[in-house]
Amino acid sequence: MSKIINLLQIEFNKHFKVNLKKKNFLNKNSYNFNKWDSLEHIKFILRIEKKFKCKFLVKEIIESTSIKKIIKILNKKYM
Repeated sequence: MSKIINLLQIEFNKHFKVNLKKKNFLNKNSYNFNKWDSLEHIKFILRIEKKFKCKFLVKEIIESTSIKKIIKILNKKYM
């Protein structure tokens, strides 16, 4: 799980051009992070799919509104 978190954190920081530490990163969601709007959400999900070599279902894309939810979805895909 920590490998998923670390890789996701790197991709998040690159995508949104920030340098968040793990504690702040894990608490981010589309409601408390201004740069995470609807268009950036789709771009970020596409980036995750490419990095992790997986596909999100439409339902998962809609539900993935926080880092914790994205981690949960990725964990399901890799278990």
